[in-house]
Amino acid sequence: MSAAPLPPLPVPRPLMRLLAAAAAIVMIGALAGYLSWQNSIAAQREALSQRLALYSATLNAELERFEALPFVVALEPKLARMLADAANPQLRDELNRYLATVNAEAGSAQIFLLDARGTTLASSNWLSSDSLIGNNYAFRPYFRAALAGNTGRFYGVGATTRLPGMFIARPVRLGGRVAGVVVTKIDLVPLEAAWTDSGEKMLVTDQHGVVTLAARRTWKFATLGPLSQATRTRLEATRQYYTSPLLPLPFAWRSREQVAIGEHDYLVVSRAIGRLNWQMRLMGDLAEARSRAWLSAAVTGLALLALTLAALYARLRLKRLRERLAAQLTLERTVAERTAELASANLRLQAEINDKRQAETALRTAQAELIQSSKLAALGRMATGIAHELNQPLAALRSFADNTRQFLTLGRTQQADANLERIIGQTDKLGAMTAELKLFATRRPVRGHCDLASLRPTLDAALAPRLAAARARLCWDMPQPCPLPLEALAAEQIIGNLVSNAADALGDAAQRDILLQVRLYADEVQLQISDGGPGLPPDNPARVFEPFYSTKSYGSGLGLGLAIVAGIVRDAGGDIDAANLAGGGACFSVRLPLTVTDTR
Repeated sequence: MSAAPLPPLPVPRPLMRLLAAAAAIVMIGALAGYLSWQNSIAAQREALSQRLALYSATLNAELERFEALPFVVALEPKLARMLADAANPQLRDELNRYLATVNAEAGSAQIFLLDARGTTLASSNWLSSDSLIGNNYAFRPYFRAALAGNTGRFYGVGATTRLPGMFIARPVRLGGRVAGVVVTKIDLVPLEAAWTDSGEKMLVTDQHGVVTLAARRTWKFATLGPLSQATRTRLEATRQYYTSPLLPLPFAWRSREQVAIGEHDYLVVSRAIGRLNWQMRLMGDLAEARSRAWLSAAVTGLALLALTLAALYARLRLKRLRERLAAQLTLERTVAERTAELASANLRLQAEINDKRQAETALRTAQAELIQSSKLAALGRMATGIAHELNQPLAALRSFADNTRQFLTLGRTQQADANLERIIGQTDKLGAMTAELKLFATRRPVRGHCDLASLRPTLDAALAPRLAAARARLCWDMPQPCPLPLEALAAEQIIGNLVSNAADALGDAAQRDILLQVRLYADEVQLQISDGGPGLPPDNPARVFEPFYSTKSYGSGLGLGLAIVAGIVRDAGGDIDAANLAGGGACFSVRLPLTVTDTR
């Protein structure tokens, strides 16, 4: 007769409670780590998106800067005469020199003229060993688009120079028909070099997923994934990337927004670029976010474990207390009353803790909303200012271009030349705006050694036109010599921007003197620049150092001058303050330490 199976041993109740508490601690710690991970990802995505917006605006501006150049060159009568008499060596020589001059002034890589068969008749690099003259580019898409009467845009490696660039082509008409094509090539290598220097992990891909621009040279002309044979055939037909093997990048995509490169994971944000169906992608390392998540989970788990141990200890103490109280029957009532009082106090304390937690939650929510509102306000000011600043020169360029076309039609070359000078001035203005944005976004070492007394003649000469226009006078008050712990260019940036800002603020003020005072102390140098203008906003004078904030009217600048000055001063280890003077006007004070170690 077989023995009956033994019943399962019961699990002790204290062990079950211990296991349940451990499971709860693990779950709550995991939840805290997950929430920390999500918050860190959201914050990093926001920061990457803001930087990507600035980089994409810079790239779009660089592409748009040369958009009208081939159209303007196509209006030159020399091109039509060359297309009508292609064998004339004198015409070819004149046109080569003209294209070389325009190319040098515009800052483009190349400008060349193709006939209706795609053969190069004239080129700005006619004297170089890799001259384009005589080469046929009928296989290029930009030639076919321009020959059809449209604007051709194409990015690829030069079939002759082997150098990559953006090609913009416009038709040249002769007697109402398209007789040839003028092409401008733009070199984007300096822009890639700036990305590399910034340390960003960034790349730009075309509609096929081929990397056209990248912060890392090894990524260029690689692909996000394998290309189909049909796509490779199309690219080979146009020689867009010449002999590049177009191999996939060593990326492991976790999702659309996360990618692994080697042993690191990165968050990826993307943005559409220009008219070529490009995508710009910026990547940020997720190591810090992951570390924060693990730390949050560990801290939360340890805190809960400490609370649990404290609760267990309190429970044991209470049990022993009850055992002793049971032996002391005469003190039972007193113990009961004190226990009730302790429970009541505990409830009140718990209620106070809950109230404080709710107040802290409300405070964090209000702070987050305030930060978001400030970001949106700054972004709105930036977008409005840049759009307004760019629209005025663009409208002027369009007007001048239309007038020039009419003047050329009427044969009034002198007026046309004057309009071209105005167009050049407007393009210089647009270049200055983008340069100001680039200066604001770029941080360079500013600590050094210079003498302000030696820089004074240069500053006087540079500021003379601005002071004359404002009918102002700059009064110097400084020792001889006057050492500053700055690079010469950084010192000129600080003083030039502050003096120009003071000149702008004078308006119709009766007192038109601008005072620059320098005082030397044992451990620092102090500069003060004051004016007699209307002063700063009384509620918050420090707002003038915010990027894109300006009290001037639209069309008078992007509001980056004082932000650039504040950035230079901070990079030099100093402080800058702004205040209103009691008698009217504003005063900017700069303090620069003499003993800060250079961190370059």
